[in-house]
Amino acid sequence: MGNWKLFEGIKTKHGHGKLTIAGTTASEFGNEEYEGDWNEDKMHGFGTYKFTSGAIYTGMWEKGLMSGQGFMQFADGTKYEGHWGNNMMNGEGNYTDPDGKEWHGIFIDGCFDSKI
Repeated sequence: MGNWKLFEGIKTKHGHGKLTIAGTTASEFGNEEYEGDWNEDKMHGFGTYKFTSGAIYTGMWEKGLMSGQGFMQFADGTKYEGHWGNNMMNGEGNYTDPDGKEWHGIFIDGCFDSKI
C-alpha cells in the first residue's frame, strides 16, 4: 500500500508506503514489514522495518540499506542508537546489551572500536 511511479516504463514503489513480506512458519514473530519512504523501488529516506527475528529498526535508509542515523531494538533487549552504514553499525553510537551495560563510541563494520 503506498505511492507508485513509472520508472523507465516499470511501475516502482516511490514516495511513502508500507510493504508486508510473509515470514516463515519457523518464525515466532511472523511477517516482516517496512513502512516509510521509497525511491525507485528501494527503501530510501526515513522508515521502520520489523524483522521476523523480532528486531525493529527505525531510521534512515539509502538505496535499500540502513544508512545514516537510526535506532535498532533487538528481540533480546539489545539496543543500538547511532550511525549506520551498509546495514551495519558504522560510526558514532550507543550500544546497550541485554544486561544494561552501555558502550559509547565508534563502531566499524558492526564492531565496537571505542573513541580512543
